[in-house]
Amino acid sequence: MTEKQTKAIQRMRERYLGENSRTYKKPDRITLFEEIRDMAVAAGVSAWEKFADATLFWLQKDMEAALSLFDEVIALDPEFAYPWNGKGLVLRALQRYDEAITAYDKAIALEPEFAYPWNNKGNVLINLKRYEEAMAACEKAIALDPEYAYPWNGKGNTLYGQNRYDEAMAAYDKAIAINPEFANPWNGKGYALDHLKRYKEAVAAQEKAIALNPENANPWNGKGNALGNLKRYEEALAAYEKAIALDPEYDHPHYNLGLLHWEQERPDDAVKAFRRAIELGLDPKTKEMAESWIARANGMLESKKARKPKKERQQKDRSSDEALITDLHEAMKGDLPDIEKKKEDFEKQMKASVGRPRIIGAGGADDILLVLRDWNSYSPILRRDLRNEDGPGPDERLGGGYFLTWKGHGIVIDPGTDFVTQLYRKGLSIADVDTIIVTHCHLDHIRDLESLVDLNYRHNRAKESKPRPGDDDFRQIQFKLCQSAAMKYDQYLKASGCCKKPTHLDSEGNPWPISEFIDVLAVPVKHSDINGSDDETIGLVLALKGDDGEVTLRVGFTSDSRWFKELPDGFADCDVLVAHLGTIEAGEPGNPDFLKTDLKNHLGTKGCFRLMHGVKPKLFVMGEFGEELVETRLKILQVFNKNKPDETRFVLGGDSNLAIELGENLSVYCSHPQCAILRTPIELDKVRPILGGDFLFQYTCSEHGLEPG
Repeated sequence: MTEKQTKAIQRMRERYLGENSRTYKKPDRITLFEEIRDMAVAAGVSAWEKFADATLFWLQKDMEAALSLFDEVIALDPEFAYPWNGKGLVLRALQRYDEAITAYDKAIALEPEFAYPWNNKGNVLINLKRYEEAMAACEKAIALDPEYAYPWNGKGNTLYGQNRYDEAMAAYDKAIAINPEFANPWNGKGYALDHLKRYKEAVAAQEKAIALNPENANPWNGKGNALGNLKRYEEALAAYEKAIALDPEYDHPHYNLGLLHWEQERPDDAVKAFRRAIELGLDPKTKEMAESWIARANGMLESKKARKPKKERQQKDRSSDEALITDLHEAMKGDLPDIEKKKEDFEKQMKASVGRPRIIGAGGADDILLVLRDWNSYSPILRRDLRNEDGPGPDERLGGGYFLTWKGHGIVIDPGTDFVTQLYRKGLSIADVDTIIVTHCHLDHIRDLESLVDLNYRHNRAKESKPRPGDDDFRQIQFKLCQSAAMKYDQYLKASGCCKKPTHLDSEGNPWPISEFIDVLAVPVKHSDINGSDDETIGLVLALKGDDGEVTLRVGFTSDSRWFKELPDGFADCDVLVAHLGTIEAGEPGNPDFLKTDLKNHLGTKGCFRLMHGVKPKLFVMGEFGEELVETRLKILQVFNKNKPDETRFVLGGDSNLAIELGENLSVYCSHPQCAILRTPIELDKVRPILGGDFLFQYTCSEHGLEPG
């Protein structure tokens, strides 16, 4: 290459990168590329000559010639980035969007600091409604050339596509500030103002765009929209007709003209306009709406032809499905993209939720007891004005239940209100649930049972499996139910396909096998169930076996029960015992003797204390504290720890931060968020529970000490 050619290429490059990005009117751009072509011819630089000619073909909308010539340039010089960018422009105009992105990516790979293809890639991504990627591309172009107005306009278009109209206007204003003679951001700003119902300002913005680029049909269409919203129908009609005259193949002004004709009670003209819009290639959703408008207008024309009175014609129209479809669409069209996005996001979240992989057995949650309720399960079912939301504790108080895993098997116990929320917050999912046990039928112990059944159905459906004969892939869940729960749910579970043979638990059938390594024993307790009987509620003992088949650990749950002297016998030899306190025995009205009277339906402090000394478990957990005990729970635990039997190593409060590592050496997992992922165990003699700022118990390792709330 001669020195003359090298200097010519440098000048052409400077003009292309400098002037092109700041030249907005089509005639001026044509002049620029004619001059670049002449420079290339004079210097004998064939690749630049063909590149300029290809760009001129694109500007003159001869896309086939432009594409062919860009390919010639690329074949001539494969390392020349600019024709790859030009090829992307042509492919976008031909709506070959994926190929356009490939071309822009090639230009970027050849010249990473080249801002044009980043901007143009953003425009294609906007066409594809891939707004997050579009925003990233526009931001990259802006970073490479902050005074480049085009990507600011692209950023505005991206925000507009996301219905973020105020933010879009700020981006458009930035593009206008860089170059007030750039018509496109005035046009975009006009559309944004129209959506914000600032119609007069929208008209002014579109008129500015028209003044800067009178041959562009788009701002005439936008002006027509704003004028129509101002009910200046004749002016709107003229604007749409001007848009059509400038670009007869532009479908949107034909569609909008149809709406205007309908508004002015000209159904025959409306039909013609909608049909023409369809012929020009409306997108599928707008085409569907145009067809509804045509059906509606034809209905009106048929009534008119039948000489029906005007009032009768209007009444018939208002009662048609098409009236609902079209009027609702017009009322909601500004909201529809957002609604569709939210629906799409929800479906993605639901799919991700029900399709979560199982973590039990993969080292994520093995051999563990999780308390999945706050300090009690009852108050969350009450109506909000009875829950003292301004009192101490978390803003969102959750009920729930318990979840235990052993040797790769997950067991839910009493899935009350908010259990599903608590389960998923721990990183678990329906895929980890193998067995559900219900001890009695009060709502705070069963409310989320049907949610789990539904999640299991959706989990199976995501795998294209349904509860039908011959479908052995449909995943069932074992249900072990007390008598009242069996009466309520037996037929429902069978009909749902979630569990073909629910087990009815009672102490006479002990032990009941759950898995190769788990048996459950039903323990008689005393608690008035939903039917008023106090002998249908059951407590539980889970016998956890080692690889040799011998029981290595027993975990007991009293569920809800009052105290009676035989109660400890059912939980004998339990290593871990979870007891429900209820409240303190402060005395009934007229009988104020402190701790003298046993509670009628819960253990209370006296019942828990007697049970602890009667069973002497290694670990005693107290839960189900009444709302009135939120701030004094720690004091109750301190008294119990002070007076525990020697065999009991620690007394813990059972709420949603408690996770117990099960095995030969019992320990408590640190509840700090970082350790909740790492699962750092704390030896029982080093556990120091405190009430956190949310009045839930915190169990922290030496790395994460927390201040009391």
